[in-house]
Amino acid sequence: YALLSRFSGSNKKMNTLIEALKEDSLNTKNINDLDSAGISSKTDVFSAYAYYLKGVISKADSTLQRSADLFFEAATQLDSTLFGPHVMLAQFSNANSENQEFHYARAKVLAADKNVNSKLFVSLLDEKNEKGKRQVLGADNHIIWKKMYENEPRGGFIRYWYTFGMTAEEGAEDALLKMLEDFKSEGRNYGAVLNNLGYFYMKNGNMDKAKEYFERYCQTRPDGYNSHDSMGEYYFNNKDYENSLLHYQMALDNYPAASNAKTMIAEITALMK
Repeated sequence: YALLSRFSGSNKKMNTLIEALKEDSLNTKNINDLDSAGISSKTDVFSAYAYYLKGVISKADSTLQRSADLFFEAATQLDSTLFGPHVMLAQFSNANSENQEFHYARAKVLAADKNVNSKLFVSLLDEKNEKGKRQVLGADNHIIWKKMYENEPRGGFIRYWYTFGMTAEEGAEDALLKMLEDFKSEGRNYGAVLNNLGYFYMKNGNMDKAKEYFERYCQTRPDGYNSHDSMGEYYFNNKDYENSLLHYQMALDNYPAASNAKTMIAEITALMK
């Protein structure tokens, strides 16, 4: 809401609308008014939040994806020199689309006079996959994340995604455990690291350790979606369908647009008949 207010400035009508949304964020008229204001003023952050609320109400992932796109567009409005939003907009664009190539090209131009890591970050998009998609993650990009980490090992964002792509042979376990302790001591949000540890142990067959870290993730994010989605997947892989169903339902309750949770609930319900 602070971001919405920043864009609305001294516009009394908009500020009144923002206050109304604070009181009732799922009021359809207020949401539509916000979207209309965004379209008329070409202020993407207004439309982005309107799409987010519409997505929550309709439980439509496509609407939520549109919201994410518009938030990144809003970032380019706030500062036209930012290359990061263009990287993410290229990532979110359809394969081989004009939109993907436009944002990739803009990111390259805007990062041209930036530091080495900025250029490396944009270079994650250099190669398309077999479907024509430019992506920042994936095995082929791991070496670039490694270079960025070596250049700036203190950067939490770079460190997280470099470690995320490490294999057991590269020392992923020790790196994840060290990052967990560092994030905790520095007061950073470490829920995602707990999640990655859970998946690391599950992938490598240590189900007891996997359960331990997924449970800790749920304790850290009891009202979250992803924590219960991960716990649901753990139980599903271990054929404990009752507990899997319980956690997928909690994920859906916490985030009604959770398409994976809806799919898994239907699959588990069919298995339990």
